[in-house]
Amino acid sequence: MYLARTENKGTFTYSLRESYVADGYLQSRELFQLGSDPGKFIKYPGGHAYYFEDELIESLENQSVTDIDERLEDLLEGFIKPEIRKVIGHFAQRGRSKKIPSGEHIISVQHLFDKRRLLFLKSGIVDQGAIRRLPRKLFRILDHKSRDEIEQYFLMAERILKPTERKIYTYVIFDLQRYFSSPLAKRFPAAMNGQQLDDHFISSVCRLNDDRNFWKGLSRDANLPAYLVRYVTMYFDNPFPEEDFMAAYVRDFMRSRRSFRFPQQPGPAMGLKAAAQVLGLAVEDLKKLDPTALTRHYRKLAIKLHPDQGGNQDQFIKVTEAYQSALQRLKKK
Repeated sequence: MYLARTENKGTFTYSLRESYVADGYLQSRELFQLGSDPGKFIKYPGGHAYYFEDELIESLENQSVTDIDERLEDLLEGFIKPEIRKVIGHFAQRGRSKKIPSGEHIISVQHLFDKRRLLFLKSGIVDQGAIRRLPRKLFRILDHKSRDEIEQYFLMAERILKPTERKIYTYVIFDLQRYFSSPLAKRFPAAMNGQQLDDHFISSVCRLNDDRNFWKGLSRDANLPAYLVRYVTMYFDNPFPEEDFMAAYVRDFMRSRRSFRFPQQPGPAMGLKAAAQVLGLAVEDLKKLDPTALTRHYRKLAIKLHPDQGGNQDQFIKVTEAYQSALQRLKKK
């Protein structure tokens, strides 16, 4: 049994669902509708005691659900009054073991898309080229779950993502780097051709949408399921973290050429006029740029001049110094 959350026009509703084996694979079914406030099914007789509404218990009993109280305590813990939850926290998870659905010989097929999601959420790894060689036990949390339960798991797990991480997350889980031969694809996705990237993303979403094995056991209509719509929103409504990735990219470049070190100075190492000249901009135009626009301009130059792309190392270093100096000045405005 698991807690499912669905959204409709900004309103969340909750329900209890269960994964079960039928026709040789895992499917899901709804057990009980909790509405927008599952807390209304928790009653407080006094002190630190609480119990679950008879209507809820009886409904689950009639559907042959076992260990009801214990499982509800786990699933609805977040809806218990905070002051009571704080007191009973010491007793949470006391010797409980996860129940495996009947037909335990049925194990969910670990789909590569699920494994990419799980690996990124646990480690933040962008280059997942070795994912096929990782042991199955790293992904065993995906076992014994129906497609709906897996999607509900990720729906909750993805709440840890910051806005600056959402687009890179979609880039990784749909393995968009495989469409580009440039070494930058593994470290700096923002450097890829934007239109090509968008096209490959849409194609990947459509391909996953048409994958019958992936959606096996989940009832759906002809529309794009909400479980995929959220990734389209993540991708198009969030930017790549340009500056962070560029900083990491420059650090990697410096480490590979240990003899070079950027000058350590308390202030900008280059005057604004000199920086503008190196960056190929008029001083007045440079002053009008915001940090994001400057970073975008620098990125284009850096990709062109980087030695790994056939550029000139000295020019790359000089452009990088000019960018860092100009960026410091713009941020002080």
